[in-house]
Amino acid sequence: NKDYIHMKLDHLGADTIHKRLPSVYEIGINFANVDVTKEPIPVVPTIHYQMGGIPTNINGQVVIQKGEDNSAVVNGLYAVGECSCVSVHGANRLGTNSLLDLLVFGRAAGNHIVEFNDKLKEHKELPKDAADRTLQRLNELEASTGGEYAQDVAGEIRAVMQQHAAVFRKQASMDEG
Repeated sequence: NKDYIHMKLDHLGADTIHKRLPSVYEIGINFANVDVTKEPIPVVPTIHYQMGGIPTNINGQVVIQKGEDNSAVVNGLYAVGECSCVSVHGANRLGTNSLLDLLVFGRAAGNHIVEFNDKLKEHKELPKDAADRTLQRLNELEASTGGEYAQDVAGEIRAVMQQHAAVFRKQASMDEG
């Protein structure tokens, strides 16, 4: 009745584990306080990769819904690589395939940025206090002595996702989570 299973590797022998699975050994020591050459490591079911991201067109331009238009371009704002979602099969990291995402759409975005900047040579004037609010927020964060630990937030997210949005899910469970 635990929230994990045990993965037993000691039958492989310490030499094989150190030679062929050094990162698994390090994960065992660093995160589970377990020497995988001698005892099983707890494995928690989790999500490997979340598909999605910032919606873009094939030029890397960020798109939003504006009225009936589901792909209105936000001029001058681009997203490429891991943060983007071009909505083309294989253009995100499913199966760790980043080639299309990075090489094809990254290049397309770069070319479009150059073309866009060649047409638009001037910038809008910024108010004199344009950076004040951001600098104030950064100073508050830097001076902060409290707050939440990232690992605690990640643990809470993991627990909710496992309970309410696992591989097999129902709308009612997701609504509840």
